[in-house]
Amino acid sequence: MSDQHFVFRDDCELWLQDIMNNHYEEALSRATSLLSQTSADENGCWVASSKTRPKIRYRGRQVSAARFVYCV
Repeated sequence: MSDQHFVFRDDCELWLQDIMNNHYEEALSRATSLLSQTSADENGCWVASSKTRPKIRYRGRQVSAARFVYCV
């Protein structure tokens, strides 16, 4: 039996890995900008003032703002 493991990464994970490897400073600046547009609620969670789940477009892909900030 081999000690090798199969790892599946979808295209979004590969995209995020490319950002971390090649565009981290730009992504960090964008995440900081997104966080500056939020406020803390009574539970300490950072929330945006929009009624819908915020999404961003970054480097040709639209993702939820929360996922982007979490990953960066």
